[in-house]
Amino acid sequence: MNDIMVNEAHDLILKLREAMKDEVRSYLKVGAVLYELKKDKKYRMVGEHIETIEDLFTEEGLGRAQGYNYIKVYERFKAYQSNMLDIPQRRLLDIIHAKVDNEQIPDLLESAKTMTYTDFKDELRVKQGKISALECNHDGDMIQWEQCDKCKKFFKI
Repeated sequence: MNDIMVNEAHDLILKLREAMKDEVRSYLKVGAVLYELKKDKKYRMVGEHIETIEDLFTEEGLGRAQGYNYIKVYERFKAYQSNMLDIPQRRLLDIIHAKVDNEQIPDLLESAKTMTYTDFKDELRVKQGKISALECNHDGDMIQWEQCDKCKKFFKI
């Protein structure tokens, strides 16, 4: 490999990481706006045809679950917004939102700023009392799955 290609690859990775941070910021902005619209039922001022927040979601092209998820994630993390400007991936927010208690959030947000997604998930496993994937030798009972040829659903065997 030549040095020019290596430098170019590193520059592209930096651009990718910055774009992913922008995605986190945008995700929280959308949640903040939807939260404000929902808070005092301001969505009703948009038009006569908007009677519920779900109507607004539909009007703006959001699914019901997606709209509520934006709001829930924003509500959970709004107190930590200054710590979230450098979170590298939105997926990390989803993991923290779904799997940790409020008192763990500040430490995990700090860790998330400097870790890869895989390393972060592994650290979270350890904090939950599970063995690190890096330390596991996979000598336990393996779970096996089969897929139905007709419906494509997976089943444990």
